[in-house]
Amino acid sequence: MSYLNKIKTVFLFFCLGNMTLLSAETIQKKYDVQSGMVLYSISGGGKLTQEVNLTIKGKGKLRFRDWGAVELFEEEVEEITSGALKNIETINKCEKRQKGQRLDVDFKTKKILERPIPKGNVAQNITKDLVKQGQEVIAGYTCDIWEGNGVRKCIYKGIPLLIENSVLGMHYQKKAVSISEDIHVSADSCMIPNFPVQKFALFKTNIKTKSKKVPKEFSKVLMDISKEMYRQLSDNNMSEKNHTHW
Repeated sequence: MSYLNKIKTVFLFFCLGNMTLLSAETIQKKYDVQSGMVLYSISGGGKLTQEVNLTIKGKGKLRFRDWGAVELFEEEVEEITSGALKNIETINKCEKRQKGQRLDVDFKTKKILERPIPKGNVAQNITKDLVKQGQEVIAGYTCDIWEGNGVRKCIYKGIPLLIENSVLGMHYQKKAVSISEDIHVSADSCMIPNFPVQKFALFKTNIKTKSKKVPKEFSKVLMDISKEMYRQLSDNNMSEKNHTHW
């Protein structure tokens, strides 16, 4: 994986980490909806340096059953780097949560990374350190807006309809465009590939700047963004402890 791809992966991992805050806790009745499906539009990016811009666009899907005891997240995202460095890459993500386990599908290595989901009060973690700022209508549904430092969320019956993150000039948005409640979601519709499963350790970053092709200024900016995102992601993980193809 190239240095540029690593930093983009860190950025997306950070953003998905915030989705984990919304749905990482295993409780009997996680959502106030028995079953459903939400389709999302994904966008974001920003200026990495004066010469390089990153654009993110794509789509996502959430399917769940049994009040959220079983959920499947899928994403297809296109990353576009323009300016001094030009590149287009499509990334597929797939994640399933059930029985206190989070299963992340790695399509490149054809493996499934498994880790336990911390237990706790999901309602409190959803809005931890955030302030309620009224309501907003998204995809025809009224949800509660919660805002904090670089974070904005809109929650409907425990379901995330909007997630926005901003850090060091980078922006990420995942917004619902279609919502279906109390639909038939079979076990087959929440299946993931039959890849080998391996335990997944705590997320670590080990980005190095040895490439002679990457300018020093560019490397420093990417490293700063990576460190800040990893710091915030680590804070989120501590908060949890203390309390895609289709």
